[in-house]
Amino acid sequence: MLARAGKHDSARTTIRKLESRSYVPAEGVAAIYAVLGDRAAALTWLERAVAVRGLGLVFLEAEPMYESLRAEPPYRRIVQQLKLVSPGQFPRVRLTSRAKFATLRVTIELTS
Repeated sequence: MLARAGKHDSARTTIRKLESRSYVPAEGVAAIYAVLGDRAAALTWLERAVAVRGLGLVFLEAEPMYESLRAEPPYRRIVQQLKLVSPGQFPRVRLTSRAKFATLRVTIELTS
């Protein structure tokens, strides 16, 4: 990704092209703005993603590109609104095989 590679001018040009299209995944544009350090624009695009129920929002707490936004109150409100959990709160999953063939038993351990 251009923004992560430090090519900020190219990333901004790409954003302008994306914004002119009839459809662009809002959470993707938000991620680019977040990496560029434009928190206001990133949060605006995240709000748009929430409004259109962007599929990429399910990865919001796990995606490192949003790291710069995580302390922002508007970001925290979005996470609460979507009822997402932080990566440290994910349940631990232990897979164990109890049968000889294709049966798989999954044990989920919730830790706090």
